[in-house]
Amino acid sequence: MGKIVKKKLKINNVNFLDYPFSKLRSDFMDIFLAHKCFLCISNVTGYDAVPTIFRKPMLFFGSIPIGFMLTSSKKFINTTYDHYSIKYKRKLTLEEIFKFGLDCKFKASDFKKLKIMLIKFKPELMVKIFNDSLIYINKDFKINNSMKNINTIFKIKYFECLKKYSKNSSFKYHGKIRSYFSKSWLKENNYFLQ
Repeated sequence: MGKIVKKKLKINNVNFLDYPFSKLRSDFMDIFLAHKCFLCISNVTGYDAVPTIFRKPMLFFGSIPIGFMLTSSKKFINTTYDHYSIKYKRKLTLEEIFKFGLDCKFKASDFKKLKIMLIKFKPELMVKIFNDSLIYINKDFKINNSMKNINTIFKIKYFECLKKYSKNSSFKYHGKIRSYFSKSWLKENNYFLQ
């Protein structure tokens, strides 16, 4: 999405449209697509607000900073990038991300200064997360008991971290946490809630 895009994506598939470079791209079409979409996939950018206005399901790949992750709707499916500590030679837990103040860092330089690398998703995991999202949406945003349990644990831990560590407005940013955290992401990253 968007008017200003640096380069075309090299995807050769009849079902793929590189929208910013197509003749269809317009300000009206940006809004229309948000209104008509079944699911919007994003990495937490300004455009997210448009499908949200139309109450569309949102899949967020890599919600950063985690303290400002969108949590107000059960139609929001969240993931975050792995926060790898060069100092500790391992991925950080949810609580450590908050403890080290990374919950509210927006700039790459802040992560670099703390020797934290944000590790993006492998394509195979992205497909699993996407498939989880489709199942969740098609089941009218209901999850089975095992996923309900792990999501409840996540929500409690997330809220506790917000309360305990947020020295800024990110705590006030959240009301009730209604969003869903991807099953495949949590399974792949079982260290995260320790």
